[in-house]
Amino acid sequence: MKNILLVLCLAWWGGSLQAQTDSTPNSHSISRKYYVDTIQSASLNAKRKIKVYLPDDFKPTNKYPVIYVLDENWLFDPVVNDVVKLQDFSVIPPCIVVGINSPNRNYDLTPNLNTGAFTGWNKKFHDYLTQEVPAHIARKYSTPVFNILVGHSDGATFAQNAMTASPAAFRGVIGLSQNLFGDELEQYINYSQGNFTNNNYYFVASGTRDATSRLRSGRKLDSLFQLNSNPYLKVKHEVYAADHSGIAGMGLANGLGFVFSDYYQPNGWDRELADSLRKIHMDPTVLIQNTLDRINGIYGIDAKADRNAIMDLAFGIVTNKDQAKSYLAYMKEHLKIDDQFNSSAAQLYERISEYDIALEYWTNYLNDPASYKSNFFYFRRPIELIAYKMNKPEKAIAFAEEWEKLAPASVQLSFKFFIAKVASDKKVLKKKGKQNIDAFIKQYDATKTQYSMDDARKLQSLLE
Repeated sequence: MKNILLVLCLAWWGGSLQAQTDSTPNSHSISRKYYVDTIQSASLNAKRKIKVYLPDDFKPTNKYPVIYVLDENWLFDPVVNDVVKLQDFSVIPPCIVVGINSPNRNYDLTPNLNTGAFTGWNKKFHDYLTQEVPAHIARKYSTPVFNILVGHSDGATFAQNAMTASPAAFRGVIGLSQNLFGDELEQYINYSQGNFTNNNYYFVASGTRDATSRLRSGRKLDSLFQLNSNPYLKVKHEVYAADHSGIAGMGLANGLGFVFSDYYQPNGWDRELADSLRKIHMDPTVLIQNTLDRINGIYGIDAKADRNAIMDLAFGIVTNKDQAKSYLAYMKEHLKIDDQFNSSAAQLYERISEYDIALEYWTNYLNDPASYKSNFFYFRRPIELIAYKMNKPEKAIAFAEEWEKLAPASVQLSFKFFIAKVASDKKVLKKKGKQNIDAFIKQYDATKTQYSMDDARKLQSLLE
């Protein structure tokens, strides 16, 4: 690909920082790489430039939503920044962003102010935007699967007209500081009554400090949004304490979030949902696949299971050994397995009271040279499992003594405390427990254990 430009999306660190003794300027700037292409437009009978931002790890064979941004000269960079931010937090999927250049924006974007209809040139620009630009993206980058149009001011007005004129062209439209002219309200009403076969999204942002006509237009649309009965049309109007340009800054991220509101994967924090799924013995891998099928069916992408979302919820609804085995097999096949896999598997089997299998996974974790063992938690859990859940305290103490020799020096002191605790709680090997708590107190170092001297003294008295 040619014509690669590097765009600085945040300002360089200012010179004032250099005078501060407790701050060091970063030698790197935060930047976003994009491409500049030229399209010879048959509709416009002219050459037009576009900017194209590709997500990290872009692959031409992958499926990406494409966000088309009018007024690319100032709105492209803010959209890219919000897209990157929202992608990083898994609010939206990886997206391609296309900036649409308008050498004369009034000519391209402003409708007939009396009727609200496209002018002759608007129609040509519309054809260029909905036909030629997507064809170029498909030919050079990746076939668009879910098109979104973002417009501000006259761009927002044009975006609604494009949406109503070609309902199939854009599945999502974000209008920032919308204005209505002529019959545009009626055009929207006709559009809203269309027979859609999948979800369409329309987000409108208005500002209390904007022109009265624009705020009034937003509120007129809002009144219609409240009456919307089309199950496949998702609409929302937001009002901000913002002026004409401020609406763009405040509404962009919310608009993108709304368009991708069905991209959401539920997670384990939804306790009511988790409880209801457990009651019906929902298969966790079926839950995962149903969730991804729903998302992919709406957006046409290949969504992946999020470890902190649907995988977390599925983990929480496992109720038996077969489901646990199926869940872990899915993890191995579809997710990158890290050093915490054995720990997660151990805790999963503990939760469903498959203690022997859980102990195998804890042992696998401890035997893995790459696993993190600088926290006593990873030793304490299997000791607790053996002592309290399997009710084998002598075996637990032997397990602790074995791993005390192999554990990092930074956690070894905690073994002595915990051996004494098991001996006291279970009333076994009290002599060994006394020896260990005495040694713990003698060697006590608060930086090397989570247990306090007060707790140790109490435990010592119990073992006297």
